[in-house]
Amino acid sequence: MKPLKKNLLVILLILTVLCSLTAQNLRVNVNYLLFDYQNDTAYIELQFLFGSEGLIFALNNEEKYQATTHVDVTFLSNEKTAIEKQFSFSSAEYEDTLTHSGRSFYDLRRILLPYGKYTMKVQIKDINNVHAEPLSFEKEIVAQFAQDKIYLSDIQPVAMLSRSQEKSRFVKNGYDYTPYFSDFYPQNINIMLFMVEIYRSKQCIADSVFKIVTFLSTVNGDQAIDKRFLKEKIVANDDFYPIYQSFAIDSLPSGNYRLNIQIKDLRDSLYASKERFFQRSNPSVEPQVPVLQIDSLPYDTLKRYLDYIAVIANSEEQMQISNFTSKDYQAILDFFEIFWRRRNPQNPWQEWGKYYTMVQQVNATYTTLTFPGFRTDRGRYYLKYGPPNDIEYQQGQGRGNAYDNPYGHDYRNPHEKIYDNPYEIWWYNEFPATNQTNIYFIFADVDMVTKDFKMVHSNANGERADYIWKAILEEDGILTPSENRSRNAQFENGYGR
Repeated sequence: MKPLKKNLLVILLILTVLCSLTAQNLRVNVNYLLFDYQNDTAYIELQFLFGSEGLIFALNNEEKYQATTHVDVTFLSNEKTAIEKQFSFSSAEYEDTLTHSGRSFYDLRRILLPYGKYTMKVQIKDINNVHAEPLSFEKEIVAQFAQDKIYLSDIQPVAMLSRSQEKSRFVKNGYDYTPYFSDFYPQNINIMLFMVEIYRSKQCIADSVFKIVTFLSTVNGDQAIDKRFLKEKIVANDDFYPIYQSFAIDSLPSGNYRLNIQIKDLRDSLYASKERFFQRSNPSVEPQVPVLQIDSLPYDTLKRYLDYIAVIANSEEQMQISNFTSKDYQAILDFFEIFWRRRNPQNPWQEWGKYYTMVQQVNATYTTLTFPGFRTDRGRYYLKYGPPNDIEYQQGQGRGNAYDNPYGHDYRNPHEKIYDNPYEIWWYNEFPATNQTNIYFIFADVDMVTKDFKMVHSNANGERADYIWKAILEEDGILTPSENRSRNAQFENGYGR
């Protein structure tokens, strides 16, 4: 068990998590990452962040208050049990039940996996809460690292990092690290730390050195945003090479991005790459606002601009937009100026420029096989209400059992159950549109083909409120269930590579 420093705890508790499970107030955030080991063996690193508010602290044998959790992990291969592991995690001890408030803790375990495909099933329960149902989820795992090419491990986001000579499961490649349990970076975090391992470069690259290129790009881009977010490092060739790097993101505007890691030779031939999606919220940095002239544009372009602003238009304005034809060119120009002057009398064209920048962003981020981004539900809600304070993305983990009755759970935590289908929860701390707080919208990828997430439920006044959305999705058939022992024991106890 590793307690978290108070300032780090505050950061982690407000984040979107990679896999978040909730049942009867118990909250556990889980990361799982794959790394190569040796002799056709990989390992999975499971990281758990336990929220103290959802745990029961009971008196132990030392007459101290302590929380204890139990985790069962099973790996199935060809529907047969291949590996079973059980772990117990305990918090620090406290003199009373008030002292532990806000003192969350995390722990991790590493499990060796012979190369292959597995179904990983994880079950977590609070030992001191005998009435609570255990949390559970499952995930398909491919533990396979090609022997004839360069390969990269999963990218490990890092919250805190320091050099260490200790032997501990919290120390890896000479560094004591605290995992970062999120793809979301709020304004108060200005450094993005990460780690990745590179395998078999020596046998694949003839040169004595190779190049590591890391950069931040937009979601759909394949180039660095600018030179501030591009790093190149030439290193000595070896069969195993771990890297720890960071980017200063204090000047990175709000938006959706990718962290890219590429392995190249000195002739810039690409041998391997890895990427990781992340989101940045940074209201203090204003993106550049374009100056757009509309008085000399072709009608088709003007018509597309009208489609853009229809999302935020009132009913009267929408009626006008729908009635315009190519004969109304000057009328459209006049309407356009009046539209933005209503919203910003002092700087109407600046207001249009800001909005146009948002449209470009949603088109780049949310465009699907069937609709441009601004016509999708996520695009329309982004344009209508602005970026949320937090977006929680669930990529689908199989069916959990956090609740059995869709009518009887806490809708303040709408992600109580993990499904096969991806879905997103958008959180707004303040919601001026309806003068509410703590508002959320749930978008579900209902067909798993077009990637067109539909808004299925919200607690905002005037928006669709379908408190049995999970049950309805189920009824529609959309959501399905879905070198020796001592060496291995030493490894899994945390001494690493």
